Amino acid sequence: MILIIEDSDTDFEALKRAFERSGFEDPVHRCSTAEKAVEYIKMASDNETYKQPCLIMLDLNLPGMSGIDFLQHIRSEEGTKMLPVLIFTSSNSEDDILECYRQGANSYFVKPLDVEKLYHIVDRVKEYWFQLSKIPSMCS
Repeated sequence: MILIIEDSDTDFEALKRAFERSGFEDPVHRCSTAEKAVEYIKMASDNETYKQPCLIMLDLNLPGMSGIDFLQHIRSEEGTKMLPVLIFTSSNSEDDILECYRQGANSYFVKPLDVEKLYHIVDRVKEYWFQLSKIPSMCS
């Protein structure tokens, strides 16, 4: 399951469509704030009804807790520090890029304005994280 933390309805729908188009069959779940994502991940670890994410796609510019604060939080928790986190944001700031990698981000993507570029990114994400990489068994 992919957890997408994105406050923009438009950006979330575009990502969701891109994953569907790429043939991704696992569920995609959205949290519109980092606080809701923290709550969801806690529920997933405490309750079998909620599926633990195997991959998190995280926007940086969120209301309330920022994406970087969320990244710091999950990297500090034993049960979530190994979850792959891909930053997917409009920020092209070198400071943001460096800080995300310092905090343990696995990849950093700048949101493309072009739909075909978005599809290309999602195809590569799917191929790398779900076909080539070995992920923890808790995600199976």
